Amino acid sequence: MSVPHALMIDWREDATDGIPMYVINVDGSGRKQIVANARTYGGDRAAVWLDNNTLIVLPAGKGPTKLDLRTGAEERMPPSGLWLPNRTLTHATTGEPTFSPYDATKGSISQQAALGGCEPYFTTDGLWGFWMGGAGGPINRIRLGTRQVSPIINLHDRRMPADRAYLYFPMASRCQRLFAFGASPDQHDHAASDYDIFVAPANPETLELTADPVRYTFNRATDRYPDVFLADFELGTRTGEAPSPWTFGTTKPLENGPGTSATVPNRRAARNTPSPGRATTT
Repeated sequence: MSVPHALMIDWREDATDGIPMYVINVDGSGRKQIVANARTYGGDRAAVWLDNNTLIVLPAGKGPTKLDLRTGAEERMPPSGLWLPNRTLTHATTGEPTFSPYDATKGSISQQAALGGCEPYFTTDGLWGFWMGGAGGPINRIRLGTRQVSPIINLHDRRMPADRAYLYFPMASRCQRLFAFGASPDQHDHAASDYDIFVAPANPETLELTADPVRYTFNRATDRYPDVFLADFELGTRTGEAPSPWTFGTTKPLENGPGTSATVPNRRAARNTPSPGRATTT
């Protein structure tokens, strides 16, 4: 999941007076209520994390509210209503996908026309929005700075199994390297249909899927509203992949074997990786 993660218990979209919201550890322990009367702005979308300790929630009657989990302090964020801003506070949306420009300083929203569809949400970097563009698909993306719209994956997309190609419940991972969604055998009902969860690797800069989606659930229950988490590489980030030339220098002793060493002062070595699995050093 895009940890940390907020959990709403007994969700009801028509609960205008709100319901409790909780945070939990990823192993299911440590459940703690953080909002007594949280609202959603459509579907299960109820919060945006600003960092590991701060999130924006929608308490009933208050509109967007910044909540500090360490102190419990709340800070109202205009305007009123069920507007959920993105992490960088440049855009906001309701349950209708408008992805409207948001001025956090003035507390104003330049409301745009709804794009049609439902289940809008934002990527962590604040550059993209994504949503269901129609019944069962496509899942669309919008580049917020330019408002250019394009599909991520289509209804009955050739990359999906024939019996699981009716799509809903899109969600990007926090790192934007994975994209998750539900898919059913052309069944729509969000409470009773046989949706299963699929995950695909994605280009974090474009949200383009880089491989076919893989099915992760196999039961007849309604699997919906997924979240997905991908751990960082232990040896660094995804940057530096081939081709990737780099240089290094040292004046420290270089070990040549047991009991021997050599010093290379004021010299630099260059390494070139023209393709995965190939490298040269000079």
